[in-house]
Amino acid sequence: MLNLDAARVWDHVLSSGDTLASRVRWRGGRMLCVIFLLTVALQLAAKKACSYDIIISVQTLINSTSSLTGLDSRLYTPTIDDYIKCPKSTLMCFAEEVKVLQRESESKAFSLIRMLRNVAGSPFQPQPQPQPDCLQCEVHAERATEQFLGDLLTVLQRMNADNC
Repeated sequence: MLNLDAARVWDHVLSSGDTLASRVRWRGGRMLCVIFLLTVALQLAAKKACSYDIIISVQTLINSTSSLTGLDSRLYTPTIDDYIKCPKSTLMCFAEEVKVLQRESESKAFSLIRMLRNVAGSPFQPQPQPQPDCLQCEVHAERATEQFLGDLLTVLQRMNADNC
């Protein structure tokens, strides 16, 4: 299970005194690791459009608010209603905004972006939306990083409820 393996890797990194652990701590440690774990979890979810590991990873990132307080980002944030109406464009918007989060936090979230795009195009995702009715990402309200992650969590929970 990903949670167990990821927890073991994190425990090993924290317990070892090597330079990797020092670099992880130096670059924002916990937040970077959680974003990495979220990325891995999203890779698994894209294959089956259902993953509880994603939920746990996003919750962990939200709970590490000390890592997020330095981020002053305002991100375009779709809502659960947007997801219900237009799941593909909503997930693509989250993927685009994760790029912004990645740049501002200096994290390696390339896999997270790719996985959100894959989930958006997954055959498990309902595709009933007509594109003209779906909002462009830039039309959504701009919200703080914590609110963005909270709304992402809500959308992923709904995705799991629909597909698990």
